[in-house]
Amino acid sequence: MRLRQLWPRLGRFDLLVLGLVIPVSPALLIAERLTAWQLHSLPAIGLVTLVSLIVFGRVAASLRDSGRLRDEIGAQNERLAEAAAIVESTDDSITATTLDGTILSWNRASERLYGYTAAEMIGQRIHKIIEPERHPVVDETLAAIARGELIDPHEATGVRKDGSIMPVALTVSLVRGADGIVRGISTIARDISDRRAAEAERDLLVRELAEQNERLRELDRMKDDFVASVSHELRTPLTSIRGYLELVREDGGLDEEQDRMLGIVDRNADRLLGLVTDLLFIAEVDAGKLKLERHRVQLGDVAGESVEAASPHARVAEIELNLDADDHLVVDGDRARLAQVFDNLISNAIKFTPAGGRIDVRVFRSDAAAVVEVSDTGSGIPEDEREHLFERFFRTSGAIRAAVQGTGLGLAIVVAIAASHGGTVRCESAEGGGAKFLVSLPLAT
Repeated sequence: MRLRQLWPRLGRFDLLVLGLVIPVSPALLIAERLTAWQLHSLPAIGLVTLVSLIVFGRVAASLRDSGRLRDEIGAQNERLAEAAAIVESTDDSITATTLDGTILSWNRASERLYGYTAAEMIGQRIHKIIEPERHPVVDETLAAIARGELIDPHEATGVRKDGSIMPVALTVSLVRGADGIVRGISTIARDISDRRAAEAERDLLVRELAEQNERLRELDRMKDDFVASVSHELRTPLTSIRGYLELVREDGGLDEEQDRMLGIVDRNADRLLGLVTDLLFIAEVDAGKLKLERHRVQLGDVAGESVEAASPHARVAEIELNLDADDHLVVDGDRARLAQVFDNLISNAIKFTPAGGRIDVRVFRSDAAAVVEVSDTGSGIPEDEREHLFERFFRTSGAIRAAVQGTGLGLAIVVAIAASHGGTVRCESAEGGGAKFLVSLPLAT
């Protein structure tokens, strides 16, 4: 450590004393030895030594302080170097300007973003990379910053060297001195052209999807109207056909073969009429036009009527059909629609239960709900098909393999009727272990 480096720590008086006391003690000793003088140098030497120790103590302290100061300056230089490296390596444009917008620093990302080199921009005003019509806004912003006002992050536009305009996201920070006064401005700019392009593409896709959805809704409405119209048009002639078939068969005069063939026509007309009725029902549900004639309905009575109507089919199929109903359960509902629920569930059970099987229909109370349960000993439903069971036109693999007649609308209708009564439908089944359908309906209050 050179002596002049200690100057700020020691002061001029310390250095003067140090320069005098260092040669005094040896000089006194030499003079006393070489001459006959009695200088009585020991007290003087002691005093000089004491002063020397004090001064040397201060020198040692100054050396320690200087070393500490050197370490702190080194650490600060390292931090500054790291910060400078980050500023130079970042992909964001980072600039420093004075309060009037004069550019003081211009990193490499700024060169890439705007096309200007640091030599071209340092000393220029920030207005050079801003559209002329926005200069008044920039001046107002600079004035607000000079007053100490904070600027929120925002989006704007910048002008490249080639004159092209680009969207940028700006983050503006105030640079304050040690006295807390705003001395300058730091601005981080990021090119958001890709993001804007992606947003524009997204908005276009959203508009296209909205238009497609509207077209699909319109097509769906047209389909519903068509199905409803056709269903209405078909019901009248089918009803007429069935009526005349019934008259012809009742009048007699037909031989056995003719009666058999007309019976086939009657059954198929009945099936066709059922399909038309189901389609019309679905169209009404989709159009929100399902009407319910609500009354207080004894659910056990409805169950009994449905079981009685299905008994002939069960006997022909050699299936045991049983009923266990609580006669005191009353619901507020449409009796005809509730009968549809029983008819569809029992009809399905008969279709999928082999000869010698059994179907149990139960109506019981569970808390504040009436539960309709229809269980069978049929082939059951595979687990992966159960989630699609209540979808329209869905048919299980077992129904397709066994060529069981049906449209796949029966369970969808059951769900729609139950929902219109505030109820729910669920299925419990295992492949090969039969199926159980449970419809829960709120009891009348």
